[in-house]
Amino acid sequence: MATWDIKKKSTQPEPATLSQIIFQLLKNRDIPEADMLSFLSPSYDRDSVDSFLFSQMHIICEKITETIKEKQHIVIHGDYDADGVCSSILLCELLQKLGAEQIDIFLPHRDKEGYGLNMNTVHQFIEQKKELVITVDCGSTSVEEIALLKQQGIPTIVLDHHHEPEKLPEFYAALNPHFSSESYPFKHLCSTGVVFKLIQAFRKKDPKLIDEAFEKWSLDLVAIATVADCMELVGENRTLVSYGLTVLQKTQRIGLRALIIESAIVQESIDTYHIGFMIAPRINAAGRMEHANTAIALLMEKDFITAQQLAKELHGLLGLSDLSQGNWFLNTIVRLLLLEQVLKDTLGQEEVSHSIIL
Repeated sequence: MATWDIKKKSTQPEPATLSQIIFQLLKNRDIPEADMLSFLSPSYDRDSVDSFLFSQMHIICEKITETIKEKQHIVIHGDYDADGVCSSILLCELLQKLGAEQIDIFLPHRDKEGYGLNMNTVHQFIEQKKELVITVDCGSTSVEEIALLKQQGIPTIVLDHHHEPEKLPEFYAALNPHFSSESYPFKHLCSTGVVFKLIQAFRKKDPKLIDEAFEKWSLDLVAIATVADCMELVGENRTLVSYGLTVLQKTQRIGLRALIIESAIVQESIDTYHIGFMIAPRINAAGRMEHANTAIALLMEKDFITAQQLAKELHGLLGLSDLSQGNWFLNTIVRLLLLEQVLKDTLGQEEVSHSIIL
């Protein structure tokens, strides 16, 4: 029988700006009173956190600037999910805006190469004479791989949001809000959010080169990745997604527009539901069923006809993904039924009658 945990009514007087019922609902969600205004009405200027509160932000900005000035070859190593795709694209666009001429994006194949850096990929980077590796949505646990890159004179910058391992790699520098040594106050950014903080940092350093328009138009991918990665929509994330939805409703990305049309979404009405259940699954389907490079190609495409073709391809992959998951579910049911029968034959009907609940 279910036991209901009824929250007690707050005895604390509500602020003059809130009704008693709204105040109670926010209290029930454990929203501190000091954060209630920003929760209900996010403000970009008021609620954005200073990017330079990341302890190694200055170091990373300087290294990227130096690498671009020396015309060195940069490779972005991402991941095959929506956050990995969006963060790779956003970082590539930033580097191009800063003047980088030699940039590659590498995303691993989910089945053949798996998550994160691996030794085969590292050897490829060494053979291809890459001069700076930047990992997004991965890298925090790649101890051996980053050690080999360092041994070969190739520095690695890690832009990630996964939890800190027992032993950290010997990277050149890192932005990861979960690292114990990190002073950045908001801990729930996805990797695309971390890359966005790098954009804001460069905007602060050189507002003529990285202007407000570039910063704000980047928020569409931040909103997609934050929702797709199921990050908490509180604090800074709530602000980024709130403003990101506004940008998404009038995005300038040709590929994203094509994906929105293929998904039968009214662009002016996009909200978090459309991201979580319609846009993100199609982006994720590329990496799950074939290769995430298709999603990269779509979101970076400038020609609408080509973008339409790529959007249809992702839509088709989503159907295959749904079919694959449906088959997995049916196979699981069959295995449970077989297991139940085996247990009944072994232990008897009485012992197993309530052992498996479907």
